[in-house]
Amino acid sequence: MFIKSTSLLRIAIPVAAIISLSACIHTPQTELESYSHYGTLKINKAITIAPDTARTYFQNGQTANGFNQYAQHCRIEVTKLSEMKQQILPEEFKITKISLDEEYIASKDKPSSLYWAQAQATQYDFANSIQLAYTGDSQRPETMDLVHFYLHSSKQPNIYRLTCAGALSNGRPQDYPHSVRPDADIINQILGSYGQLVLKKQNN
Repeated sequence: MFIKSTSLLRIAIPVAAIISLSACIHTPQTELESYSHYGTLKINKAITIAPDTARTYFQNGQTANGFNQYAQHCRIEVTKLSEMKQQILPEEFKITKISLDEEYIASKDKPSSLYWAQAQATQYDFANSIQLAYTGDSQRPETMDLVHFYLHSSKQPNIYRLTCAGALSNGRPQDYPHSVRPDADIINQILGSYGQLVLKKQNN
């Protein structure tokens, strides 16, 4: 009986791991439901994009060319670079699409590339997840969970999107809740007096 019980236990452990990992795989799609609203981003005052850059960052209600990656933040992006500074003028932008993403921090031995974006946050390599579960790999890379709000304006077609992110984390429990994607209320705190995100249910 002991041998049979042990055999069953050996079978049960992989099955439990697969079920657990399957649940994790579906988590981003479940989270997307909380963002499955469209609405507007109202810019209240002019925002400057520095020359030869495509974005400006927001943190604690202030703008900057950089940000503290261990705190929640947002960035607004344009589609085209310019040798001159660019300005985003006050306007109410329509949100045309919302999507989730995940950004990985490159290893320290590759300083030429700070970030690379995962194409689809909801797509995972299941086989690698299983392998990591069995090897107990504690060297999970630090990542930032993102939410993209794609913007449209006929007056300012160069404005691309607003991206907001959780703090950089490798899954440490102590990083919660700052490591999660910010919701609309927190995003508005991050933007401060510069803007306001208003999400509305999409009519079917």
